[in-house]
Amino acid sequence: MLSYEILKMRVFYKCIDRNNFNHLKYKKIMNNNEPAAERYSINGFKYFSELAKEYFPDLANASSASKKMRKRIKANKTLNEQLVAAYYTSQTIDVSPEMQLIIYRHWGPLHIDLPTNV
Repeated sequence: MLSYEILKMRVFYKCIDRNNFNHLKYKKIMNNNEPAAERYSINGFKYFSELAKEYFPDLANASSASKKMRKRIKANKTLNEQLVAAYYTSQTIDVSPEMQLIIYRHWGPLHIDLPTNV
């Protein structure tokens, strides 16, 4: 069963047209900064390469991180099925808030680097 937040994001995703984004519809349908968990908030669409780099910061560049992330998504049948239901394809460039939430629920929080010399 889908949660209220995911249903709301699906409605939002279906209301947009990539060439004619309506910000007023967006604000009515989805509140900005809806928390996915205590320390992570989703604030709109994100480039796939940016999200991949956040999950795999140890890789040399965003392209390597994206390839690794796509392989991990493809290898995880449940994750892949849920993302496909949220309109993910192997060519997805922009990750919707719904997709980010699905990934977060499967993989947990993003990698965070904290400074050691404060």
